[in-house]
Amino acid sequence: MLTYWAVGLAYTPMLFKAMAEQAAAVAPSSEGGSAAPQAPDTGTRAVEADAVAGGLAGALAALTALTFALPVLTVASSLPGGLISAAIIGFGMHQAWRMTGVNRIEISGPYRIGAPPAPA
Repeated sequence: MLTYWAVGLAYTPMLFKAMAEQAAAVAPSSEGGSAAPQAPDTGTRAVEADAVAGGLAGALAALTALTFALPVLTVASSLPGGLISAAIIGFGMHQAWRMTGVNRIEISGPYRIGAPPAPA
């Protein structure tokens, strides 16, 4: 699971770069001179702090889910060339599974240790 998540985290900076490029391409020019909207003054600080904390937890959960979905999304969005990426990810996951898997220990016995007791 950690290996797969690491693969997803490796794709994350590329996602943010693509999102920034797309936002810059569709952003309206700032020469319009429109005033910044004012925030409504209808809440207390405690309610706002709870909303920020809930928003932060939700954002972190969404980001974590996105990092787990990124390898699949990347492969699916770049087919048929993404099949090479899928093979590389699959090979890496197989190697990680083999390297960190539980070793099988076979015990045969029981064996007697030491000399048998002397006859009386």
